Amino acid sequence: MPFTQKYFKEYNFLLTTVKGVIDAQQLAEHIMSHNRRFKDIQGLRELADCTGITNISNITTQAVIDAAAYLQTDKPGGILALLTAKDNVAVYGLANAYRMFAEDHQDEIRLFTDFHTALSWLVADASERAQLIQLIDKP
Repeated sequence: MPFTQKYFKEYNFLLTTVKGVIDAQQLAEHIMSHNRRFKDIQGLRELADCTGITNISNITTQAVIDAAAYLQTDKPGGILALLTAKDNVAVYGLANAYRMFAEDHQDEIRLFTDFHTALSWLVADASERAQLIQLIDKP
């Protein structure tokens, strides 16, 4: 499965990492699993790191739109940063389609191509952000 998640409960912060080849079925399964796991958590701050995606030939824009619009559940107070590689226009386009159709389910979703900018948007407090960076960098 190309999706891994690491939840930092003390910060109400979720890091999702997406790597390798991704298809519509994997995306749908991930969203449904995510909905079950985090359904009772309000104000969740999420960073979806999509910089490791290497192949999207098995997923269509329509599949991404359907997943965002119909599978995603409401996340009151939740904010999501979608991080893509600067040079991967195709993944950026799919992430933007997801953002447009999932934004009814979260307070705000933004697209980024820089990790630190995305994290600064999600976590305003510099000390808290520094602590999270240390935790994220740990193997």
